[in-house]
Amino acid sequence: MPDWMPSWGTTALIAVVMSLLALILSGRYISPLLEVRNRHFQAKMQIREKFQAKMLDLLLAVTHLLAAPVVPEPTDTVRAAPREERVRWRAQVDEATTYLTDHAVQLLFAYGGQQLPHLTARYSSSAQERFR
Repeated sequence: MPDWMPSWGTTALIAVVMSLLALILSGRYISPLLEVRNRHFQAKMQIREKFQAKMLDLLLAVTHLLAAPVVPEPTDTVRAAPREERVRWRAQVDEATTYLTDHAVQLLFAYGGQQLPHLTARYSSSAQERFR
């Protein structure tokens, strides 16, 4: 050690060098890994959000179809409005079922298990069959 440097200066110099080394190594090797992990997490969350939105659309359309009253002997004007709504709700069921079936593999990625995508596919396909 140089004579002009006090004893605590050596400790401070070693701390500064180690801090710079840690900063360089973390910027070079750890930051890219954290960025990849962040993108992976964001993709997973986006898949979950889309899945939840489509499931909510499916449940809402099925609820409307089940709760829509069927008038025994309606006139043409009374019959037209519910028929149009039922057609629209059936289209929503078909669209949600198609999306959930096409993206079942992504659900495996987002939720990490086979139970939920399997249950989702079964529910949406049975809802689609019931309201054809």
